[in-house]
Amino acid sequence: HEKKEILNRLVIIENSIRKIDKSLKIKSDIQLESILQVYKEAQVVFEDKVVKNLEQVTEFHNKLLQNRQQRLENQKNSMINERLSLEQKAQ
Repeated sequence: HEKKEILNRLVIIENSIRKIDKSLKIKSDIQLESILQVYKEAQVVFEDKVVKNLEQVTEFHNKLLQNRQQRLENQKNSMINERLSLEQKAQ
């Protein structure tokens, strides 16, 4: 019975690792220059203050993405370690 539980947990871990890998491949490539170009084409003029705020928002967004990637990498490593431990128990 315990071996079956271990095997079930291993399947769950493998699925989780695949989902994490898929999430890690998703990238957001919205750049400040792209946003400014859209507004320029729409003939909307930004004041320097607004441009500076856009830069701050972009920096914040990039920091969030970095934190997300680090969190996912940590989760993946934790899952891999758990998988290795369970595989040893299953033998």
